[in-house]
Amino acid sequence: MKKLILLLFFVNINFLFSQEKSSVQSSASDKVYYTVRPNFPVNVQNIYLLTDSTDIERVFSDGSKEKYKRILKYYFSLWAPSPPNKERQLSVYCSVDSLEYKLITKDTIYYYHSQADDLRPLKHEDFQILISPLGLEFEMVYSPYWDVGKIGGEIYEERINLIKNPEYKINDHIKQFTWEERLSKYPLLHYFDIVKGLYPYNRVFIDSVWTAQVIHNIEGVNIIDSVNFKLTNFNIKNFFIEGETFGVSPLKDNFARLFNIPILTNPNNVNGRSFYKIKLHPKGTIEDFTIDSQYKIEYKVENDIIIQNINNLRHWKLLGSYRI
Repeated sequence: MKKLILLLFFVNINFLFSQEKSSVQSSASDKVYYTVRPNFPVNVQNIYLLTDSTDIERVFSDGSKEKYKRILKYYFSLWAPSPPNKERQLSVYCSVDSLEYKLITKDTIYYYHSQADDLRPLKHEDFQILISPLGLEFEMVYSPYWDVGKIGGEIYEERINLIKNPEYKINDHIKQFTWEERLSKYPLLHYFDIVKGLYPYNRVFIDSVWTAQVIHNIEGVNIIDSVNFKLTNFNIKNFFIEGETFGVSPLKDNFARLFNIPILTNPNNVNGRSFYKIKLHPKGTIEDFTIDSQYKIEYKVENDIIIQNINNLRHWKLLGSYRI
């Protein structure tokens, strides 16, 4: 009798083990893997609206504060004139078509729209810093990992050469720095690179998590944002991706120009985080993309310190796609 009971015990254990093993194998095999990455079909122009809203609290060493709110709207278009080359690099061209600008201070509201014939460009320093990309066309060369290796293009090179030409060079070194810095790689990619190298290189399933580094240009400071991304959902129309910062650091040798500050500043401390939400069409078109960032940046100004508390929300919206 004892042998029979012992035998039945082992049979039952083996049966439960085999059922558990079968269940695990079944759940693993039930996972659906997706290729989640962007795509730019040749000669298809995607029109985007970027709305960039920033609240700034500037704190001086004596404890006094100034507050500003800025709203930028850039309309721009992206297209690939040819397929990837044999090194799997893809050239995507960007045309910055128009700008709407608003700055709200304690005393005044400054407004400009590049499509309004009755409005003249503003003389405010903040506007002069941010107008640089308007009317620019430039090339972004994407690697197989969907990060931008370089920027260039004929029109871009012409503008850079004009800015650096001794015959036309600006005598004010702060203004000269502004034009060269705002047309450099990271400030341009901050606004107009909607890919940002954040997509997984391998196929993933729902709730898959991967890490990537995204570089932002927040109030003149190039910031490396280390992020955990997750594929949160998929339906017939879209992939949904979310991300959250787990570490930030400034790029080395940073210098920043702040409006109403007469000299260049040196950012020496950065804290903050960003939250990402992306809606990607299964064919690879980015339809909606939001980055919500909060930063505290400490700037060294000669022997003084200025702190800026910054809330920045960038929202890219696809307005339409057209064959060219």
